[in-house]
Amino acid sequence: MSHSRQSFEQIFETQVRTLSLTLQLSTVRNYRSVAHRFLVYLRDAFPKVRRLSQLHRDPHMLGWFRWLGDQHPPLSNTTREEHLRCLRRLLEDLALQGLPSRPDSLFARIFRFVPSISPGPYRRKMINDSKQNCAAPITSMRMLSF
Repeated sequence: MSHSRQSFEQIFETQVRTLSLTLQLSTVRNYRSVAHRFLVYLRDAFPKVRRLSQLHRDPHMLGWFRWLGDQHPPLSNTTREEHLRCLRRLLEDLALQGLPSRPDSLFARIFRFVPSISPGPYRRKMINDSKQNCAAPITSMRMLSF
């Protein structure tokens, strides 16, 4: 079945199954839960949205982020941030497969990743030393950025 004829549910479930090949069961459950929550939100708030290419930062992503904040019982900031990361990962993976999900523009400026613990001077020195000693610079490695 072509991607254009698959429903959102089928597209996301296929991607979660792909992730299940390399991730722990609890992590896969988390991705599945995030995808489900996002799809429930889309179905209720935007029933005419049927394709990934129809998604926009505003109102879809910002609305979903607001919707997460309105849940009862309330979700913690950490949980909401994790949901955003999971959804972004799913959409990035779908974009790599050629599906028009545009995760960079969808998630632009929704939140900024701030490490919970900044590296101390010793850790900073180790990071700088490793950058100088590695054949490939660390910046060439794929890192999460929000």
